[in-house]
Amino acid sequence: MSKYTRSLFWPIAFSLVLSPPAIASEEVPLGSFADRIDVEIVNIEVFVTDQEGRRVRDLSKEDFELYEDGRPVEITNFYAVTRPPVDAAEPLTAAAENEPPAAAAPQQLPEEQKLRLMIYVDHYHTLPNERTRVLAPLGEFLAKRLVQGDELMLVGYGGELEVIQPFTGDRRLIAEALAKLHRTVTRLPAQQMAGKLASKWANMAAANPFSAGGGAHTAGHAQEAGFRLHQSINSLDRAVRSLGSLPGRKAILYVSAGLPLGGLDNRNRFRRIARTANAHRVTFYALDARGGTDSTLSAIYSGDEVGGASRTIRQGSGKWARQEPLLMMAAPTGGSVILNTYNFAGTLSRMSEDFDTFYSLGYASRSTGEVKYHKIEVKLRRPGLTARHRHGYLERPLAERIADRTVSSLVLDREVNPLGIELAFDEAEKQHAEEFLLPILVRIPLRGVSLVPRDEVAEGRLRIYVVVRDEVGHFSPVRELFYPVTILRDHLEQARDGDVGYQTTLRIRPGTQQVAVGIWDEISGAESFVRSAVVVGEAE
Repeated sequence: MSKYTRSLFWPIAFSLVLSPPAIASEEVPLGSFADRIDVEIVNIEVFVTDQEGRRVRDLSKEDFELYEDGRPVEITNFYAVTRPPVDAAEPLTAAAENEPPAAAAPQQLPEEQKLRLMIYVDHYHTLPNERTRVLAPLGEFLAKRLVQGDELMLVGYGGELEVIQPFTGDRRLIAEALAKLHRTVTRLPAQQMAGKLASKWANMAAANPFSAGGGAHTAGHAQEAGFRLHQSINSLDRAVRSLGSLPGRKAILYVSAGLPLGGLDNRNRFRRIARTANAHRVTFYALDARGGTDSTLSAIYSGDEVGGASRTIRQGSGKWARQEPLLMMAAPTGGSVILNTYNFAGTLSRMSEDFDTFYSLGYASRSTGEVKYHKIEVKLRRPGLTARHRHGYLERPLAERIADRTVSSLVLDREVNPLGIELAFDEAEKQHAEEFLLPILVRIPLRGVSLVPRDEVAEGRLRIYVVVRDEVGHFSPVRELFYPVTILRDHLEQARDGDVGYQTTLRIRPGTQQVAVGIWDEISGAESFVRSAVVVGEAE
């Protein structure tokens, strides 16, 4: 099996472990004993400007019209946010040795209005000098965001997604994470050298059709480049999905020297990232670290990939074509892209206006239970104004969203455990040098499980999600397991103080593995997500 496609684990055996007396049960439709109508509240951030591009701050709910799939919908939730900009902030400095972290910045907004901003630095597609000239103004920008009470997260990508600093409002922790990003070795110079060698081989093969090896070398490089681009797109998608479990407003600022557009498949993948971002209420921003002539293109000008800004890029050189994927991901989410400028401080300051001045419109959308994209349109009753917002949202079944939240608990290093579930591991059994069998038991206190009386039994329905991340950042596929709980009603009172448990065996690689488990109670809608590190094989 290819080293690129081999999964980290797959369940090979399942057994049911129940503390209280129980009887077996086949899966039955939820509707046979409980009725549930899923209604999702869809929230949209809207950025309004006048004809001179200035922010408009005095609008009310009555100034907006909202449409889903061309049909008007009632705006049920509305609020306007206007925070004065921060002209200057104390520079970020790392903590001295043994000095305790500084206290987090006080929250200035309710949880629903609070911004959580992920800074995603792509080392793999950025030269060291490009990254260096961006990180200093980026530090000034982040210092101002902390003054505004935002929470920040820093991640890096060098072939695998690495969390440098989980979400925090601590200035010193952010400063330390920035310093680590400065020290990270980028891989782009090696990629460029490989590309030059591939071109050299291609030219030699064209000049001498009887030469050996050139075509294979070029084809191999192209295949590797395609795989690496696929990995980069997957990493971006995982970063976007990881934010879905968080409440309130979420945004990603992607710092890179652009991405190769590739063929139709890659175009569709970039579009899917934008749709996934919309599904999770994530606004996507991007900064092209290569610099150039001062210009900021935002979604108000670019629209989608057939918009004016994108056409301008296609008419330019191949260098600028690497910006089109950035526009394809940002524009549909209502975000913006910083292009062709060395004035990163100024353009980041203008980008901050999105975070400090906006309108939030919410409406109730009844779930269809299917994967379906809904188009969203906002119209203004005042003439001469322009509204920028995400173009739509992707409705997805709740089971898929729970799976994303399970992955999110690993990426964000975050647990939410109202059900009080616990993980236990038995000793791993070695199969061969690269494979172990790891028994895992998920314990769930029965008192937190919703049970519905039915004849002589009480029934519950749980979904269990399991995902593993290895030492270098590879993720396994998410495994979803249906777990019916059926207890004799005569034993229910006695059983309430016990646990139900699900035991399985994972086929897993050696090393320190991070295991995350998500539990979804289908009846009550309660969710829990826990994670635990386990050392498989001998510790280094």
